[in-house]
Amino acid sequence: MLRLNVEDLDRANRRARTIRKGGKEDDLLYDIRTARMLGQLLVRRRTGPVFLSTRRVPEDGTARPGEFDKGSRRFRMTYRTAERHLGTASSGWDLHDLRHSRLTHAGEDGATEADLMNLSGHEDRRTLQRYLKLSKEGTHRRLDEIDAQRGSWTPSAEELAARMTTH
Repeated sequence: MLRLNVEDLDRANRRARTIRKGGKEDDLLYDIRTARMLGQLLVRRRTGPVFLSTRRVPEDGTARPGEFDKGSRRFRMTYRTAERHLGTASSGWDLHDLRHSRLTHAGEDGATEADLMNLSGHEDRRTLQRYLKLSKEGTHRRLDEIDAQRGSWTPSAEELAARMTTH
């Protein structure tokens, strides 16, 4: 994610072109909230790194092209800096925790295995399973939503007992 450039974003379709592990090109999908945040982050920028650090490029010409925003002359944010900011803002989370969390919540909200594999870029379902830490509460919530959509109703324990004694 930190390697993304503004030019990699297809903001109209909420996708970002990236290179995954092993050099495979892929589109990252993002939701409407992320699209809004990107709009606020980028303002009018049309090129250069998406995520910028506060460090400024020296005037001596030693900075590599593509590693800084030409307008603000700020460097691309490093992994270490992003991790430090996230850890401070979240009481200790790291960037990989965000990945786990996104996949877990999507799974709890009813995303299919295929959806989760597209979201994560995993090609092997066993690898995907390591990322999912579904909670009982999330499963319970999802089952309640399914029942509500179906219009089905689950009787209470007392109602079930009464039905069993009358039949």
